Amino acid sequence: MVGKRNSGTGPWGPVAALAGSQGGLVTLRQLRGLGFADSTVADAVARGCLHPVFHGVYSAGTDI
Repeated sequence: MVGKRNSGTGPWGPVAALAGSQGGLVTLRQLRGLGFADSTVADAVARGCLHPVFHGVYSAGTDI
């Protein structure tokens, strides 16, 4: 996905806002609800933008 990083805009903006309101954490279910495919989430983990905390729970990194 292409978008501005750390700007609150683009496709990751809602993720950053949600994570910000939840202590930096988001769930896979929430990400799916925002329209992200599992493969996109896996790519974000591989890039270091999302960090697995528990099964299906991620910490949002600073490069979203």
